[in-house]
Amino acid sequence: MMRLTSDCSLLPGEPLTLEASVEAARDYRQVQVDVLTCAVDNPCTVLSSGTAPTLLPDGTISLSLPTRDLAPGVYEIGRLSLHTPVSEMTTPEQVRFFRGKHFVRLLFEIRESGAPRRQELAAYVAARETELEDRFLSGLDVRQDARGGRAYCVLCFVKGLLLTGRMRFDRWEVQPFRGLDAEDHINAINDFLKGRTSFSTHFDYSDRLRAQSRNQSPLCVVHFPMVFAQSEDVAAHFCIAKPSLLTEALSYYRHASGIVFAAVPLDRETGTSNLFTRPEPYRGNLLGGMIAGEDPDTVRLLVEQLDRDPQLRYFLSLYKQARAETNVDYAYLRNWLILESVAESKGFAHTEVLIDPSGLPLPDKKGKPRKAGNALGTVYLLLSRSLAGALPSYPPEQPGRQYRLIDFVECWSAMRDAAAHYGGFRSGDTVQHTRFRGYDRCSKVVADQGGLDGFILAHLSNTVDAIVGEEVQSRCRLGSPRVGPGRER
Repeated sequence: MMRLTSDCSLLPGEPLTLEASVEAARDYRQVQVDVLTCAVDNPCTVLSSGTAPTLLPDGTISLSLPTRDLAPGVYEIGRLSLHTPVSEMTTPEQVRFFRGKHFVRLLFEIRESGAPRRQELAAYVAARETELEDRFLSGLDVRQDARGGRAYCVLCFVKGLLLTGRMRFDRWEVQPFRGLDAEDHINAINDFLKGRTSFSTHFDYSDRLRAQSRNQSPLCVVHFPMVFAQSEDVAAHFCIAKPSLLTEALSYYRHASGIVFAAVPLDRETGTSNLFTRPEPYRGNLLGGMIAGEDPDTVRLLVEQLDRDPQLRYFLSLYKQARAETNVDYAYLRNWLILESVAESKGFAHTEVLIDPSGLPLPDKKGKPRKAGNALGTVYLLLSRSLAGALPSYPPEQPGRQYRLIDFVECWSAMRDAAAHYGGFRSGDTVQHTRFRGYDRCSKVVADQGGLDGFILAHLSNTVDAIVGEEVQSRCRLGSPRVGPGRER
């Protein structure tokens, strides 16, 4: 159907010419040709050129493509499209032809001036693609002792992330798959209608609903062709970390947040497998009843207040995100943002002096009364005037390390800065040790609570509970605020 009529080895800027025998070509005014990279891990379109074809006497069409924007490398024709019909009666409006399906591979290279041409381009591409495939299949070795362990193929399943093409990385890849069904949703609706109402309504899980569900619940699969590990458990947990990073990266590029919900390591030798699920745990209150947040009157008042109070709705939106956060570093950041936002809403003057529980001004580094000055100071002002500031401090059982309110606030602020500026605190990191002003305080946090998570983060979480509770109570006029729901991390 298609063949190159120009040299397959071009210098930068030389046009690429080709001929195509397409019966329907005379019915369309424009032809578009897509050029792909090849002999690389992830071939992609680098040139999409539209032109008016030249119709030859034998019925074929001749095309000339500019190559001035192509860097030196090897390329191939990926797709040819006919569009812009000559007549309004011509259908369809566009016809597409793909490599491998409608025509054989058409390879060409752009070489630098003075560089020798590749004599056997097809052989070079085949060898290079074999080399890439061999490396992809060579496997990732996570064994502590190379003499033991087994080989696994591991599949990780990610929901909530729509991809339209395969992407390959260092010995692992991600590929799109059909979306998830919502049949259980329909079954739950039907069960409720049948058991809790007098209506005879029943919804069938039709092909339309199935297609709609799959479109709205995209799924992709991360494939590790070969992983050497001591056990399937080690292989599964190692592989789950990769798509977790992938979902964070693609949350920016795809504006969507994928969740890894399962991993399947398959033993290469025995063919056996196991399913490692990652269910989304319920992180809320397990108790029921009015004292556990199921008071219809107070819930109704809060819903009505949120409808007319965008600031409170913003606070609760931040609170919802903080309670769903599973990354310890980001938990400091999200919880601190709530305290900072509420404190900012109070309009504290940055020149206001910070007072300790005894009523005396807190001293700054020079011994003078310490002023609010920034977010750390305004958060301290907020807490010192709130019941939240009187929460038990859960100090470590070590004499001389009693934490005051200002100590907690400074620790939270430092951990927040580490998360915001470095992605989290890392003890011993040379860059943080050199550049991060809060390094010593973060080091103290890790030392005092025995890691990133502990009583300091728990106290931050409980303090946020209390502050948000006070905002809800006061804005909904629900009476005396309580000192938080007493939730422990």
